[in-house]
Amino acid sequence: MAKEKRTFGLELKSCGLSNLGDRPNNEDVFLANDRFGIYLLCDGMGGPAGGDFASDFTSKQMMDTLIKAVQFQFSGKTSPDEPTMDILSDFRADSNGPASYIEYAVWETGQKLHRIAVKKSKNGLKMGTTLVGLWFLKDKVWSFNVGDSRAYGFWDNQLFRMTRDDCWVDEQILMGKIKPEDAPHYRSKITNAIGTQSQVVAQINSYPIHYSGGRFLLCSDGFYDHVPLREMTPLVSIPDMGEACEKMIEKALELGEKRKLKEDGDNEKIKKRDNITVLLIDLKMYGVAHPDEDTLDFE
Repeated sequence: MAKEKRTFGLELKSCGLSNLGDRPNNEDVFLANDRFGIYLLCDGMGGPAGGDFASDFTSKQMMDTLIKAVQFQFSGKTSPDEPTMDILSDFRADSNGPASYIEYAVWETGQKLHRIAVKKSKNGLKMGTTLVGLWFLKDKVWSFNVGDSRAYGFWDNQLFRMTRDDCWVDEQILMGKIKPEDAPHYRSKITNAIGTQSQVVAQINSYPIHYSGGRFLLCSDGFYDHVPLREMTPLVSIPDMGEACEKMIEKALELGEKRKLKEDGDNEKIKKRDNITVLLIDLKMYGVAHPDEDTLDFE
């Protein structure tokens, strides 16, 4: 009996906004591609030239590699003028699932940025960046992250975290040494970043997409450090994405300023508000999904 073919699709729209905070330059970068369903956010480290370059390089390299993965999966070619080329041939030739493509993109990007960082370090320049991303495929959304930039999902009037931070505090919570409610009392350094080492591994997860659709948020720590989950929810749920992004930035600046006034001592790292970046994605579904396996082959 012939298998019934079902029509299925995703409609994606996005809107992002970034703010300097109290910093002289913005090391945050976000990229959105509604056509391919790929969304990325990076928070650079290393100051002028270093962090700026790292976040810009990583976001563009990741986007380029994941788009090529889609093109290869569908056409067997990276472009009409290029011969067939398996971009995984030097990494994992026996797998073509989304997780493997993400792993490859992170691995390749990390290798390239680290080589550049090693050369730059001879002149005293350090660089690295966090990475968080979402990739919408078939009836699933794939989240991936390195560092402490975050992804959130919002549907059924609830907001939840999709990623876990690569940082000291989260690791202590996992080991049971710190209670989650006590986490805000600790300042933590990230334990994983793109560019700071030759080998980097991302956390990768997949989530089923609700057929009612939903909204998603990518953000840097400059946002969630100041805006608690209970205050994020009404902001993320504002129907107009542009207005929602503006309100989220305003809230982070407002609460960050209040925090500055309450801080004692002369710790400049605490007093200065970091760059603040938010990227919202709206998802609508049409048709019914009937996936046979987790590959890029969706219709």
